Amino acid sequence: MINDPSGVVSLNGINLIGHVGWAFLVNRDSGSWYYGANEGPVTLPYVSLSKIWATDGTWADLLKAFSGEYGTASDPTYYHKAGLYTTYRCESIPLNDSSYAQSVVSGELSSPGDYSPPDNDCLSNAVDVL
Repeated sequence: MINDPSGVVSLNGINLIGHVGWAFLVNRDSGSWYYGANEGPVTLPYVSLSKIWATDGTWADLLKAFSGEYGTASDPTYYHKAGLYTTYRCESIPLNDSSYAQSVVSGELSSPGDYSPPDNDCLSNAVDVL
C-alpha cells in the first residue's frame, strides 16, 4: 500500500484520514509491477464517479508515478500533484498468479461507480485488489 497521510481530512494541521494507493508485483523475474489508486470523486460533493487509475511498469516507474505529479492539471486524466504520497508498506505473500488481482482492477476501471466511502473509496479498492 502506498500512503498519502494528508489525503482526505486534516484538522488544525493533524491528519485524521489519509489516502492509499495499491501495488503488486506481477512478475518477479522481469520486475514488472501493477499499481494505481482510487483518488476520490471526479467532482465534489461525493456524488460522482471515482477517479481510478492503474498502470504497469518497473519499481522505478511505480515510485515516479506516486511521488511525482500524475497527469496535468488541465487534463481529465489528472489525479494528483507531486509529493502527496510519502511512504509505502510492502508485504510478501506467495502468489503464483496475479490474474485475479488484475481482473479486480479491470472491473474497477470499467465500472468505477460513485465515490462513496466506505464502500467505494481508496481503501476499499486497495483491499479488494490486494
